[in-house]
Amino acid sequence: METSDNERSFILQEDWLKNIRTTAGTEQWVVVFSNRNSDRESVILYCAFIPNDYVERSLQNPRWDLQLGYGRPGTIVYNRDGELSEKYFRYGNDDGIEPLVIWRNFYELKPDCREITEEFRLFFNLYFDSRENRYVRIDESSGDEEDVVRVEGDTIKIRLSTLKEYLSSRGMHLALYFSVQRYSQLTLDELGLGVIRDQIVENKTTYQLFVGPSEPPIVKKRQTYSSLYGKKLVGAPEKVRIQNDLDDEKPKEYENFIIGIDDEGNPVTFTCNPEVLADFFGKNPGNPNFVTPVFFKKEVLSKYYSQPGKYSVEDGQLNCGSLWTLRLDNNHPRYVIVFLGDLGQTLGEKEQQYWGSFNVPPDGAISEVSHKRGVMAEFADPTEKHLLFKQEFKEFQRRWESAFGWCFFLPLSNDDSHFFAALRIPLTGDQAEFDAQILALAKILVDSLNEEELSRNASREAQGSISILEAFFDARGVANWKSHIDFLRDLQALRSSGSAHRKGSRYKKVAAVWGIGQRDLREICTAIFGSAIQLIHFLNDALLCHE
Repeated sequence: METSDNERSFILQEDWLKNIRTTAGTEQWVVVFSNRNSDRESVILYCAFIPNDYVERSLQNPRWDLQLGYGRPGTIVYNRDGELSEKYFRYGNDDGIEPLVIWRNFYELKPDCREITEEFRLFFNLYFDSRENRYVRIDESSGDEEDVVRVEGDTIKIRLSTLKEYLSSRGMHLALYFSVQRYSQLTLDELGLGVIRDQIVENKTTYQLFVGPSEPPIVKKRQTYSSLYGKKLVGAPEKVRIQNDLDDEKPKEYENFIIGIDDEGNPVTFTCNPEVLADFFGKNPGNPNFVTPVFFKKEVLSKYYSQPGKYSVEDGQLNCGSLWTLRLDNNHPRYVIVFLGDLGQTLGEKEQQYWGSFNVPPDGAISEVSHKRGVMAEFADPTEKHLLFKQEFKEFQRRWESAFGWCFFLPLSNDDSHFFAALRIPLTGDQAEFDAQILALAKILVDSLNEEELSRNASREAQGSISILEAFFDARGVANWKSHIDFLRDLQALRSSGSAHRKGSRYKKVAAVWGIGQRDLREICTAIFGSAIQLIHFLNDALLCHE
């Protein structure tokens, strides 16, 4: 009896009817396309945009307003007063019906494909991530990614909030179409049912349900057949609006940052809103100046170093792609310092909140480098060793290639480019961060030596990039190279015994060379970068001074 009840519920499609009446079109992720089949069930879900003034007409019939495969641009040829005329239709019809998903068929000569209509993609400036089969929207203030469309096999889902924004902006409804066919091995009599032919219109939903004997019942698995066919229309209230650069209804909010301490030693804060800050031309007298320095822990940069595909931390600035550039002082030995006005002018609300969590009271002054650049308008090399190394390394590479037509250090592949981008003095004394920097520096200085070209210009055959470099020095008559070769060998050994493998007795021996275990890892890494800079200077002086 229980089996019969379950089968009757299945063939009456009670689960689908409940879903259509209650949750369809209200879930966080709305299914706008699906096509799946089994012995017991065949489901096709589809959709289309229909103008608001077409809703009443659409609900008069459960028929789909747009069929699978339709919605592409096309022309219609018709007879007018005995003459053939041709008219172009952007979506293949003149009712204003537009596709959201286009099912493209190539006659079995090429694989079928489903595409999100271009207008929807361009409206939200969606990027297609082919590795994860998703369309993402990039927040213009933070650079954060938000999934808008997810493709999961033969199912396509779209974020409800984004659909609502689009519907409101376009003055349209989304018609969710459904066609569900089911089969039962039980007859109508065994199910306690008769033939059912229902057509229902309710709450912007119209559908027809048919239940009857399979015609013909070829196999016992298909004695009874049911079909649920129709659509549900989803609209958007007028209050839903897309926020963009032209929308001034929602004012930007600004965080308060610590700019000093009072007589009791308590933090003094002020907003970073540039409109209320003073400047050097008499604006907002009595308020803190736009260029009031705000201090942050070095760890504030961890987030940006960990995502080199999105952010780049450079000498004196932080970039989020081409969305924004934040001026900063990252040459201070203990802090990252940013002008109060720049925080508000450059960063969005979420980013300001993130920086606020690392904010500390002012402790001294900005670095000498930033003072020279920002106040004295003078040129100044960076003083932080990793920033100086990057500058010197890139300049040597440029000069060498210009002089000889080949790279002394091979460029990193795209998959390895993050090693150079994230190169830094560790922000903490953490061993893992230290190991990562040793691995990166060894990859840049040892693994990337251009063995092929160096061997071609060497005095003898040699094995291994460092030995080849020795032979190259000999061929060039370069002297006093031993300390630099020793540095590369020590760096390689530190990477091989610590960063790339389990740490054991060999690591302890190599670590002793650098004083690991007796000194702070940040101090050691600073010294290692210092040796790397000396190597670049040596290469410049020994190999390029006369070029």
